Amino acid sequence: MTTSHSVRTSPLRVAVLISGGGTTLLNLIKQSTNGQLDLEFRLVLSSHPHAPGLEYAREAGITAKVLEQGSFSSSQTYGDAVFNLCRTADVE
Repeated sequence: MTTSHSVRTSPLRVAVLISGGGTTLLNLIKQSTNGQLDLEFRLVLSSHPHAPGLEYAREAGITAKVLEQGSFSSSQTYGDAVFNLCRTADVE
C-alpha cells in the first residue's frame, strides 16, 4: 500500500475559537510569527464579549467576532452560526 502525501505550499487558513484568556491563541500567533507554524488567521471567534483573547486578536490584526450562545434559541442554531462564520471566513 502506497500513501500519498501532498506538500502544502500556502499557509493553513484557520479560525480559532476561544472562550477565555486566549492563551492558546497567543501561543499560535507566536508560533506563526516565528515560523514554527504556517498559519493564516482568518477569524477569532469568542463566546464571551470580554474574553482577553479578543484583544490579542485585534493586536495581531485578526478579525474577531463574538457569538454569545445565550442569544441563540438552541445549541444547533448556535453551532450553525459558528460554522457559517467559519465558511464565510474561508477557513480549512
